[in-house]
Amino acid sequence: MWWQCPEGPDHVYLAPVRTRTKKTHVCPYCANKKVSVTNSLARVFPELAREWHPVLNEGLRPEDVTCAEPPTRYPLPTLCLNSRAGF
Repeated sequence: MWWQCPEGPDHVYLAPVRTRTKKTHVCPYCANKKVSVTNSLARVFPELAREWHPVLNEGLRPEDVTCAEPPTRYPLPTLCLNSRAGF
C-alpha cells in the first residue's frame, strides 16, 4: 500500500499494512532513510551545504543526500552525524 506522511509533501512511500500497525513504524523520510525536501543536507544545514564539493562528491548535490548518509562524502558532515534524530 502507498502512504503519505503528513510531515512532508514528498513523504510518499510503499509499505505493507502489517508494518504500519507496529508501534515502531516510522516514515522512511522522517527516519532519514530516504532524502526529502524536509531532510536534505541543503535544507537542514545550508551553511555546511555551501562547502559541498561537486566533483569529489561524484555529481551529487546537497539536495540529494540526508545527514545520515555514510561518511564517504566531502566534506564529512560531522555536525549531521551527531544529530541524526529529530529532523
